[in-house]
Amino acid sequence: MLDRLAYLNAGTTGPLARRTHAAMRERLRADVEGGRGGPPYFEEMLRARRDVRAALAATIAVPPELLALTSSTTEGCNIVLAGLGLGPEDEVVTTDVEHFGLIGPLHASGARVRVAPVGTGPPEQALEAILGAVTPRTRLIAVSHVAWTSGNSLLPDELKRRSGLPVLVDGAQSVGAIEVDASPFDFYTVSGQKWLCGPDPAGALYVADPAGLRVARPSYFSQARYEPTGAFEPAEGGRGSTRAGSGCPRSQA
Repeated sequence: MLDRLAYLNAGTTGPLARRTHAAMRERLRADVEGGRGGPPYFEEMLRARRDVRAALAATIAVPPELLALTSSTTEGCNIVLAGLGLGPEDEVVTTDVEHFGLIGPLHASGARVRVAPVGTGPPEQALEAILGAVTPRTRLIAVSHVAWTSGNSLLPDELKRRSGLPVLVDGAQSVGAIEVDASPFDFYTVSGQKWLCGPDPAGALYVADPAGLRVARPSYFSQARYEPTGAFEPAEGGRGSTRAGSGCPRSQA
């Protein structure tokens, strides 16, 4: 495609590389010819999943056991906000330049959403506006690393350092476009089909302290074993609580 066109829309969905397309075709061919079951199939699936987790974790400089594979940044935001158990007495601070993939889950969380006006102003001005919206009831700051509306950074590193509060970062417009070190943050989402030019749907979620996030949406791969009640033991590599009805975070999903 790039032989014919200038592709200017990678911030929405990036182009597929030839090698990515070839790998997807080979996977489909193998599934058609060999089926999608049996030990060899599942061993290959688990190996591929481990490799993808490791590659994405290295891209944002975090340990792979703290990274979950997701379908999108929006799914990552939903996992975090469902796991925090926010209520009407809690406040979350965000901005007026966020994508619905973040502000939709914020609204649905049940917390009071405080919106800092940042517009297209310089990053330093945006930083002060966000910090100015923080109150003693603020439980979370949720912002984009790079605003999809302007391309400006919202300086999440400084937000974390100066506020000391938990920070959820929407990395949809940063990962693959700029160098990212997600390790200072509490939660960081990744979109695979944008600047990383991966297939759709694809994404990831980094959680610095999985034990502090309630498991609200366990997946099929979350458990090593489980009881008829649904209580389960976390799979290897999944860190988190093992209380009944909970279990590991989606670090194995």
